[in-house]
Amino acid sequence: MAILIKFIALPLYPLGLAITFLFFAVLSSYLNKRRLCRSLMIASLSVLLFFSLPPMAHLLGTTLEYQVKESLPPAGTDATIVVLGGGGVPFVPPRKYPEVNDAGDRMLLGARLYKMGYGKRLVTTGGDVGTSFFKYPSEAEENALVLQAIGVDSSAIILEHKARNTHEHPKYIAAILDSMGVGRTIILVTTASHMYRSVAVFKKYGGYTIYTAPTDYSTTRRMISRATDFFPNVSAFERATEIVHEYYGILAYKLFGWI
Repeated sequence: MAILIKFIALPLYPLGLAITFLFFAVLSSYLNKRRLCRSLMIASLSVLLFFSLPPMAHLLGTTLEYQVKESLPPAGTDATIVVLGGGGVPFVPPRKYPEVNDAGDRMLLGARLYKMGYGKRLVTTGGDVGTSFFKYPSEAEENALVLQAIGVDSSAIILEHKARNTHEHPKYIAAILDSMGVGRTIILVTTASHMYRSVAVFKKYGGYTIYTAPTDYSTTRRMISRATDFFPNVSAFERATEIVHEYYGILAYKLFGWI
């Protein structure tokens, strides 16, 4: 069902919405409905312009990124650092080493917290979401290699490679921690905009004591920091799309009763 939702939502993302408006504009032109065609063309261009403006992307980002702040356990707490998947890329040729994407800050922060002594063990997550045509190593495995490369002891890394989405993480992580005989006190590490939904999912599952370590912020306290921020750009469009994606995720999870 979660995979189906991903495809259903595609026309509702900014790019998909702009293309949808454009498609119907062409169809309207073919049917000689010029006024409707003109309106749909304006709608398509408006969507592209709105979501590609840096100030708009910034405003969207702030609505989620500051909802959950960093909260770390006191010294001596037997905590498990949980680094959610999403920061890695498939470890396949021509890549010779595991690499990370824009959300790779999750691994950096997870490793930093481990080295600072906030957690005795670190869980890296991420399985096959079912949309790839090829078989790759799980992201949990790939991210474990990254964590080892930046100084995390391999004996402290635990793989959770069954979950296909955020909703499934609590169940599989709980099974791992229970089998080890350790408590369910966790430090949740994920992208700041994703933290609200992640915390809600773990709370809904129950049985967890949750501390939070958001990272990978896309915004700062300043909406405009350079002259070029007044002009549309691809980076802003991508950031805005990621926030829209997160809002769709929150809505879907609420409809399914997952949060």
